[in-house]
Amino acid sequence: MKHRPVLKYWFIPFTGDSGYPLERYLLTPFANPMTRGEESFNRSHTRTRVLIEQTFGLLKSRFRCLHQSGGSLQYEPRKCGKIITACILLHNRCVRRRIPLPEAEAEAEGGEEEDPDDPEPLGGCRSETGTCCRTTST
Repeated sequence: MKHRPVLKYWFIPFTGDSGYPLERYLLTPFANPMTRGEESFNRSHTRTRVLIEQTFGLLKSRFRCLHQSGGSLQYEPRKCGKIITACILLHNRCVRRRIPLPEAEAEAEGGEEEDPDDPEPLGGCRSETGTCCRTTST
């Protein structure tokens, strides 16, 4: 059986905070949740976003090339994707082998709390397909 990439068959949208407009490919929280489903969606969305931000922090701590102050990836997007994928694979290997994060970064590893002052959506524009996609998730 030939290996087939998952994204070829399933559409998986990005998770964005309320500072971004809702789009088909970018799910944002409900500004004023009216139902239990919308409130539940917002809680799940926030937990997911915090987990993603913590993961980015861990990767930046372990691989300075991914941290802005330690350097940045000055390559074409396809090559950047390969570098990031390699960093993720190496990080997972370090976790499995119990290799700790570098000392200084491990102390500053604390996760970000939910930001109650998330910025207002840009331009207030929400796409119909984004609304449909988010609504089916509630």
